This record gives sequence, C-alpha cells and structure tokens, in this order.
Amino acid sequence: MRKSAYAAGLAVLAFLSIGCGGQLGHNSPVQVRMETSTNTVDFSNLHVIVSPNNGSSTSSNAASDSQAQSWAMNTVTGTLKEIDFSTTSQQVPYFLYVQNTSAVQEEVRLRIYMDGNSKYDHVLTIPASSTVQENTIFRNNVQNP
Repeated sequence: MRKSAYAAGLAVLAFLSIGCGGQLGHNSPVQVRMETSTNTVDFSNLHVIVSPNNGSSTSSNAASDSQAQSWAMNTVTGTLKEIDFSTTSQQVPYFLYVQNTSAVQEEVRLRIYMDGNSKYDHVLTIPASSTVQENTIFRNNVQNP
C-alpha cells in the first residue's frame, strides 16, 4: 500500500512539473514574433508587448519592440518584431499584447515558440487605435486569454 501511495505521489509531482506553469516547471526559452502579412498596411504602427507578472501593456516592466528590458532581447526589422526571453517562476504569467496605433485596422501574423516548438501561429486583425491582449504565457505553456 505504501509503495502505491508513494508512486501515485511521484506521478502527481511529475505531472505538475511537465507543463502546468507552476513552481515545479522548468524555465522555457520563448520567441514571440510579429510579422507582416499580405494585408499589413504600415508595420511601423504595430507593436508587440510582453508584460511579466500579469502586467499591463503600459507597465514600466513590459518589453516591447520599442521598450527594451534586461530580461528580454528585441529584434526589429521592416517585416519582423521579435522579443526573446526565458520564462521564470518570479515573472509568470506574462501577458502578450498586440498594439495598433494607426487610424485603420491592421493585419499581422503572430507566432510564439516555446522550447523550440511552435505554440501559436495566427494571422490577426487588430482594430484601429487599440491594444489587444492576445495570449498569456506561463513557464511551460501558452494560452489564449
């Protein structure tokens, strides 16, 4: 009886550490990539924002294509805006926002890679003059809000 209870306890711990996003999980490298699509009008009006600890899109701790942070690395080109970072238990969950500062709706492709695997790949239509929370990133998984 003791052996089966011990084995069941280990199984629960293993399950929790695999991807629940909790304290027992592992830190994961993440790449958030916003790319132009065939219908993008003006990519300079679009921004990708990652805010740790349930943060808002305007948080001083948020990383974006225009706001650097020590915990993230930004890459910006004419067709790509990327934020790379590693998740930590002290910063989860991370809220991922897409912002459109133009007066017209815009379309972009948003991709999220975690541990080298694609976790999200969608073309989004972002309303004019808006900031949309698109995803929540935990230590080991990605969820729509």
